[in-house]
Amino acid sequence: MMCEFTEDSITLRQRLAEVEVIGPFACGQIKLSWSDEPRPTSPRLESEIDRVWNSELASAQQAGAVLFNGDLVRLIDHHSVGSTLRIDVGPTDYKSFLGTNLRN
Repeated sequence: MMCEFTEDSITLRQRLAEVEVIGPFACGQIKLSWSDEPRPTSPRLESEIDRVWNSELASAQQAGAVLFNGDLVRLIDHHSVGSTLRIDVGPTDYKSFLGTNLRN
């Protein structure tokens, strides 16, 4: 099922995202909420993200590939309230994604 979300249900701020949902929810029962709240962090986490990013950059350069830190949308939370699925999303970037989810 493909659902389109209007600007009433999420402020896109020139970002595009695709949300895939499997379950007993119709399009009108899925609500997206955008938050500019930054992801939780610590000096140790930022150091690990930098380590992974630098390693991936070196690998990309050796392979002649291009790696860039583009904007992404991250999942903050999701929960159902009655028959509605609420999905909270916010900003992130590829570097953070690599260092927190993809490689760790």
